[in-house]
Amino acid sequence: TTGYGIHPALLDAALHLALVDSAGAGSAETGQLRLPFAFSGVTLHATGATSLRVQLTHTGDDSATLTATDPDGHPVISIDTITLRPLPTGQLTAVGSAHGRGVHHPVWQPVHHAESSGTAGRWAVLGTDSLGLTEALSAAGIKAEGHADADDLGAALDAGGPAPDVLALPYADDTDATGALRRMLDVLQRCLGDERLADTRLLLLTRHAVSASTDQDTHDLAAAAVHGLAHTAANEHPGRISLLDLDTHTTPAHLATAART
Repeated sequence: TTGYGIHPALLDAALHLALVDSAGAGSAETGQLRLPFAFSGVTLHATGATSLRVQLTHTGDDSATLTATDPDGHPVISIDTITLRPLPTGQLTAVGSAHGRGVHHPVWQPVHHAESSGTAGRWAVLGTDSLGLTEALSAAGIKAEGHADADDLGAALDAGGPAPDVLALPYADDTDATGALRRMLDVLQRCLGDERLADTRLLLLTRHAVSASTDQDTHDLAAAAVHGLAHTAANEHPGRISLLDLDTHTTPAHLATAART
């Protein structure tokens, strides 16, 4: 509540009494709820309140007055007139049924490609390859060089080694979402800021970080956070970063093909 005369969430909770009272005043028969729309005669008597005792009194079909005190009975805020506006309850049902779990939902388009399509070139894998990309690429005839971390990759470049065409960043299982984000941010900043990797495409691999449909859960919340960070970086660096999220049934052949696309 610091910095507010009265915290917006606290006042909003107090105003919910109008909704509760409306719901109990025949909304089932009328098919309407009355929601707070306009306020007049608002007086803030004290600041810093962390809890309220609220009295709401209807002064008409579409108006009410509100008085709130602290637990000791000292006045905190009073509103002489709250004007209520009716909302048909059917509108709430229509929004929920039309959009399911939200206004936006993912739509996926299938990608058709030839078996030989995609990127070959020089590949490197950074960190622990917990998703089996190196093995999948090897089965497809592509050798990927492994690097323990960004320091190891930097040392190889300092020694005159060639920059990879694709640098894969498999996300290692981690229950520490904050730590995973910090580590991934460090890797992305170092790779994107290294001029020697200016022509290198970064490929982030995750598993169960993305829900493919509105009725599917995201199983790995830490991976989802890392995926979201990389998605933001991809928007800031067009063409530099690709994202590949796997499911439980992804075969090595599918993994190699998808990674090369």
